[in-house]
Amino acid sequence: MSGTNLSQAIFKFAELFIKRQIPYAAIFGNHDDEGSLSRAASMALIESLPYSLSEAGPTEVDGVGNYIVEVLAPGIVLTILRVILRRRGEPQLP
Repeated sequence: MSGTNLSQAIFKFAELFIKRQIPYAAIFGNHDDEGSLSRAASMALIESLPYSLSEAGPTEVDGVGNYIVEVLAPGIVLTILRVILRRRGEPQLP
């Protein structure tokens, strides 16, 4: 998402998933707050888009975009996959 207009870049990548109705989760890279939006503003935009599973993350963890996505088996409450999205160098999730 590098560049000066991050909102356009976010809409461009999200469109690929939205058109196909595919849930997706985003995580930030080292330079994603160097453009027109802060990480918090970028995450708020991503969270608002259809099919986004992205979250700003828990407030007790520094940074934005450190969170866990659980994939549940259909029809029963059973986690079949847990994905931890965390920027390298940021504190551990609880």
